[in-house]
Amino acid sequence: MTHYPLESGIIIHFGKTIPEEGANIIATGPILGEIPAIAKGIAFKTNIKDVAIALFSNKVAYKAYSYLLVTKGYGCMCSVVFGDMRRINNCFKETRKIYSEMLNLDIKEPKNVGGIGSFSLESIFENDKALIVGEAAGLQDFLWGFGMRYAITSGYLAAKSIIDNGDYKEIAEKHFSHRLKASAVNRYLWEKFGESEYSFLLENVEFIESVLGSMHNFNLVQRILYPIALSYLRKRYSQLRL
Repeated sequence: MTHYPLESGIIIHFGKTIPEEGANIIATGPILGEIPAIAKGIAFKTNIKDVAIALFSNKVAYKAYSYLLVTKGYGCMCSVVFGDMRRINNCFKETRKIYSEMLNLDIKEPKNVGGIGSFSLESIFENDKALIVGEAAGLQDFLWGFGMRYAITSGYLAAKSIIDNGDYKEIAEKHFSHRLKASAVNRYLWEKFGESEYSFLLENVEFIESVLGSMHNFNLVQRILYPIALSYLRKRYSQLRL
């Protein structure tokens, strides 16, 4: 299939990096200095059955979650920490202990994995020469740190704006603005209720969904809470553009 883009005049630089000034779209990932979250874990081979589990506790994942995913003999186990990055080693140690006891987990050929995430309410979608997408633009779900959908969507919008000679900045702001604000409120609520180890949120998830409606569309409840959430988040995450 690679001959199709080549025939369309697209140049592919495989296995090497080009300077940003030579790119039409910049997708370089998280912005250093604007990192609210970190993940640490292992990928490994295992004989246990397919499984997907998440844990919510500040002991295993401060202000976030830890997870174990296994499919077809391959597994990934990670802890995610928001804010206090120094906790990550202890959190992952506790995560590994709990999952190993829970499932009698056998781990073969473990490899260290990890990552960081960026978030901003003042997204920069373009510079003088290129369009900026994904976490390089500050696009991230501030509650869970799921950025892949935003990266793919913004990449598509950027490419389409080039093809159609459209205004990518205007299109991206319209598409993402309310979603980013909604996720900021969701992050605020999660951290405030986290003082009770998330039990209230998890035990009343259906009620919360009925009150908030869509969690990602900046509904009426989120709009009311937004100024309070923004004040809290600016103090807690002073390194971010909020």
